[in-house]
Amino acid sequence: MPGAAIVVVPLYQLVYVTSGTWMSGQRDVVASHVLLLVIVAVLARLRGGSGFWAAAAGAALFVAVMTRPTYLLMAPFAALASWWGRQRRGDRWALVASDVGLAAAGFLGAAAIALTIAWPSGALAGWFEMAVRFNLEVYGAGPTPLLSALTSYVTYVVNSWHWYAAFAAAGAVLLWRHDRTESLSLLIALAATCVGSALVQGKGFAYHLGGVLPVLAFLMAVAIAAGLEAWRQHPRSLRHVAVGLLLVGIVSVGMARKTQGAFETQIEFLLGARTEAELLAAYESGAEGASMADVVAAARYLDATTPASATVLTWDRPVAINFLAKRRCPTRFINTHMLEEAHPPFSLTEAWTLEIEAVWETVPPMVIVIPRPPHDELGTQTFPKPNPSAAVQTIATALDERYEFDRAFGSLELHRLTVVAEAEGPLAKDPSL
Repeated sequence: MPGAAIVVVPLYQLVYVTSGTWMSGQRDVVASHVLLLVIVAVLARLRGGSGFWAAAAGAALFVAVMTRPTYLLMAPFAALASWWGRQRRGDRWALVASDVGLAAAGFLGAAAIALTIAWPSGALAGWFEMAVRFNLEVYGAGPTPLLSALTSYVTYVVNSWHWYAAFAAAGAVLLWRHDRTESLSLLIALAATCVGSALVQGKGFAYHLGGVLPVLAFLMAVAIAAGLEAWRQHPRSLRHVAVGLLLVGIVSVGMARKTQGAFETQIEFLLGARTEAELLAAYESGAEGASMADVVAAARYLDATTPASATVLTWDRPVAINFLAKRRCPTRFINTHMLEEAHPPFSLTEAWTLEIEAVWETVPPMVIVIPRPPHDELGTQTFPKPNPSAAVQTIATALDERYEFDRAFGSLELHRLTVVAEAEGPLAKDPSL
């Protein structure tokens, strides 16, 4: 559609940054951007490109799968869309088989390169533990019933994406009517991949639908561009003018409301209506009883009172402290929820426990940050939670025996290492201890 490529650039930026519900930056939506490269490569191949494009589609799919393993679902959906395109063109079955074979070669070739580079460092082992084994054995256990998950997703679409969905449906119809079915079928394949991935994960979380956002944006852009083009071509037609004004009005008001909802506080700050302290205090840190102002204050304090080589363990969600203080986490488990869930029969329970014990036997964190919410009736942020995993108990015991309370920022308690074992000689010489 004329103009759709121009419309989608600012439109998708607005759709992305106002998505909310932890959607932006999550693996689901990030990996969907890589799947867009798969679509581009498949289209290039269907439109007469060399076999390079089929192989490139497979290589891009590998990158997406490394980011979100469940996106391997794109393989059969893209193959089906490619077959549909070949059938419409009257191509021979041999070409379909060739496309699939070249894509598979590209996927395996990218995998071989990744293995060659990452295997010696052990990076792939860590990825496999956390992205595959933990998700299969722990995170995916006891999934939300399918009907409940579907209800949750439909409710979210109706409440948050209603006009997105309406515009996207109109864009899909326009692509179909203008015989752009190859592009449409591949966008549908991407949407089906994202929805299928969300259902496979079985949690019912809205952000697992994040991969649908670029599909909605592309189809919305088609509808908007078509309406504006009709208005341009028929400037004296009351019907076309009315449709054009309606499109502009809905998009403008809709995006303005979403922008205000997502960035009202930042806008007030930029306009001088809020101070920086008020801006930070308005945002939650992920820990009850602590705002981002507390996170920033804690990070500045740690930056001033610990050496650059020190490590800091931040429990639960306020891990922005590590980033702002420029202090590394002492373990690879920046997401401490994984340690909390490392109970038998999870096959890596013992290995992860030994890994945590080794940290405290060699170079333990100089500071542990523990959220202590003033009102936590459900115990969701208690440390340690009842029946802690062996790994968490190791940390809790060390906290009691080897650390002392330093100070608090909101509900964020900072505990500083005071007892240093013989094996920790370099830390023992640090004057800040």
